[in-house]
Amino acid sequence: MIDAVRCWREAVDGRQPVVPILFARLESCRAGFLAPAVDALLSLHEAWSGRRFHAGTASASDLTGDERQLLLLLEAGAPSAATSALRPMLTGPMRIALHSTAIILHQVFGWQTSRSNSSAPDRAIFFSSETPAPAYRTADPERETC
Repeated sequence: MIDAVRCWREAVDGRQPVVPILFARLESCRAGFLAPAVDALLSLHEAWSGRRFHAGTASASDLTGDERQLLLLLEAGAPSAATSALRPMLTGPMRIALHSTAIILHQVFGWQTSRSNSSAPDRAIFFSSETPAPAYRTADPERETC
């Protein structure tokens, strides 16, 4: 996820086509279809927070504060009440983007959030329906190396 975030930042700053560049980077892990979700989440994060997302360089080993916050937001599934947003009317769409991205990460890499651990793993947690979402994940050891 951090590599994708940093790739997104480089593409945006370089005024390059973000989704195709992000797709190519993620496709090395056979997860190229995550590109639109990552682009939407980070674009929405900037609009919601009212500031530029600060990502580290590709070679940096430490996470930036924004990268750590994003991982916490993905884990929680929603911004905390203490989080101040410049555009609070985007908090609902931000929650949906966080949940959607977390669901896709789970399907691709088996990534779990504490919130998804408490419910059925194939249930789309932002829907009110009790009907489980279809499972699309297949066992593929190559994806686990990404």
